[in-house]
Amino acid sequence: MRKFLFAIILLLIANTTYSDDRRFSYIYESSTLSKNQKDVEVWTTYRGGRDYFYSRFDNRLEFEIGLTKKLQTALYLNFTNVTEANQTNGDYETEFDWEGISSEWKYQALNKYQDGIGFAPYLEIGLNTRKIEVETKLIFDKNISKKFVTAFNIVAEYEWEFNPAPEKTSKELKIEFDFGLAYDVSNNFSVGLEARNINTLPDGEGIEYSALYIGPNISYRTNSWFFTLTYLPQLPALKRLENLPKSSLILNELERNNVRMLLGFTL
Repeated sequence: MRKFLFAIILLLIANTTYSDDRRFSYIYESSTLSKNQKDVEVWTTYRGGRDYFYSRFDNRLEFEIGLTKKLQTALYLNFTNVTEANQTNGDYETEFDWEGISSEWKYQALNKYQDGIGFAPYLEIGLNTRKIEVETKLIFDKNISKKFVTAFNIVAEYEWEFNPAPEKTSKELKIEFDFGLAYDVSNNFSVGLEARNINTLPDGEGIEYSALYIGPNISYRTNSWFFTLTYLPQLPALKRLENLPKSSLILNELERNNVRMLLGFTL
C-alpha cells in the first residue's frame, strides 16, 4: 500500500511539474496542458549581426489553453522592433511593426512517460496584412535516463508575402531540423544544448542555403511558472550561398547571434 501511494505521489508531482513547462526555448516537447489548464507566455527573441549592422527583437504574447488532456490551442500576438544600418547612407533606422496574430494547435499522440517516446503533430497559422505563414511540426521527445531528456522537431514553414502590384506574390518554403538535449540537475532546473538546421527553398525550387545554429540552454520550472533562456550562435553553413561562396555564414537573411527567453505563468 505504501509503495502504491508513493507511486501515485510521484506521478502527480511529475504531471504537475512537467505538464507543459519548457526545457527548451526553440525546440518543442510533446507534452500538452491538462484540460482547462491555462497559461500565459512572454517570448523575447534577439537576432543580431548581419553583413551590416542589424539588431532585431521579436516579441510574442501567448495565451494557451488545454482543450482535452491531449489537445491544446494557443493565440499569439506578434510584434517586431528592428534597428539596422541604411545600405545607402549608413544611417541607423528603427522600425516597430505589428506582425499580426498566430493560432497554434498541438495534439499529444504519444506520451513519453507512458509510451516510452513522445510524439505530437503541431500546426500554426500566422496572419497579418502583408503575408500568411503556415508552420507544421512533427515533435518527438524521449527520456533517455532519469536525468537526460532529448527532443527532435521536423519543421516545415510555407510563407506567402503579398507585394505591391505589379510585383507577384513571393513564396518561400523553409525546412528545419531541430534537436535538443537537456540534463535535469534537479526537478526544477536543467541545462542543455539546442541545435537548429535551417534550409530555405525560395519558390520551392532547390535549397538556397543550409544554415546551422548550436548553443547552450538553461531552464527553471516551478508549479506556477517557468523560465528558459537559449543562446544560439551561427556556425559555418552546411550549404553556402552560391553568390557568396567564400562566406561560411549566412548573413544576408539570417543573423550571427540568436538569443531567446521565455517566461510562462500558469493561470
